Amino acid sequence: MPMHLVISIWVVLAAWRWGDWSKIYAYYPTMLYILVFNLQYSVLSHSFDYHLWKMGEELFPNHLHVDLLYSYLILPFATFLFLSNYPHEWKGKLLHYAKWIAVFVGLEWVATLFESITYENDWNLYWSVLFNVIMFPMLRFHYRHPFLSWPLSFLIMFVLIWYFEVPFVKDLE
Repeated sequence: MPMHLVISIWVVLAAWRWGDWSKIYAYYPTMLYILVFNLQYSVLSHSFDYHLWKMGEELFPNHLHVDLLYSYLILPFATFLFLSNYPHEWKGKLLHYAKWIAVFVGLEWVATLFESITYENDWNLYWSVLFNVIMFPMLRFHYRHPFLSWPLSFLIMFVLIWYFEVPFVKDLE
């Protein structure tokens, strides 16, 4: 069975089983936050045909459809699960971050083995690790401080755009 489809089914079932549905409205803005930033990556990468990673198409018509699956289903539901199960004690918080980072990196590593994801333009699994180390705290930061997280997120995005020399930056020079 195709990996992206398996992840989709798993995340929906896990959210149904372990998500705190009584607080869905509290988590919803952060679910939209990750959707917006993933769509931003999709728009930039597809507009300039400059990808850092590409998801394997598997059963889907093209890469964009897989990006949309992640934007509208997988990432928002994973965010819901991440926030729903966020612990209160300090040690538990560190383990929670470590678990989620390990799951995302582990899935991506398996995806590379099955060519369900490929890297381009100097991106690699190590960059994905760093990205996840930043992303999960940013999700929690957005949940607690949504208005402060947006400018910080744009700053992170522009640093990545600059570092990886996404073409539209060259157009601005």
